[in-house]
Amino acid sequence: MAGARTSAEGHAHAAEVAREIGCAPDDVETVAALLELGVPTRAMRRALERGRLEDAIFDAVLDPERAQRTVTPAEIEARGGLPVAEVQLLMQTAGLPPPAPDEPSFTEEETELFLEVARLREIWTPELGLQVSRVAGRSLARIAHTQVQLFRLYVEPRLRAESGDTLASLPEVHWAFERLLPLATP
Repeated sequence: MAGARTSAEGHAHAAEVAREIGCAPDDVETVAALLELGVPTRAMRRALERGRLEDAIFDAVLDPERAQRTVTPAEIEARGGLPVAEVQLLMQTAGLPPPAPDEPSFTEEETELFLEVARLREIWTPELGLQVSRVAGRSLARIAHTQVQLFRLYVEPRLRAESGDTLASLPEVHWAFERLLPLATP
């Protein structure tokens, strides 16, 4: 009986999260499965905005440091690092959305890189930084795109077919992606 109550509480929580992120009522079971896997609400929201709630399992694996991204571009500049506009330009050149000045976007470790680049300004010009950012961004984007596409074309369909149910396969898909991605990362 206690298990049923816990299950009912879990379903109620999933329904609340589904409403909060703007899901349809028939997505509550998917939200419940994602919550059970430990997928953050913000990852579900981003996946839903892209049109596929189940993809939140990929977001959780692809950017596990998101919760540690607490430093804003304005804070980087205030600490003596690169100016906000240059941080934004580097991110955009790398193919990433430029963060707002007060948007927490970087880990402390990433922040140290921006501080070090500012200290090396005389020998490492902004133009050189942009060139490297452009090449690195394109290369990493191609690698990430290829990894995700191969997983989605070959691994995910097989796991879904074996389970016979999209919702039931979420734990296996998440588990496989979480373990395979580091093996393919340069």
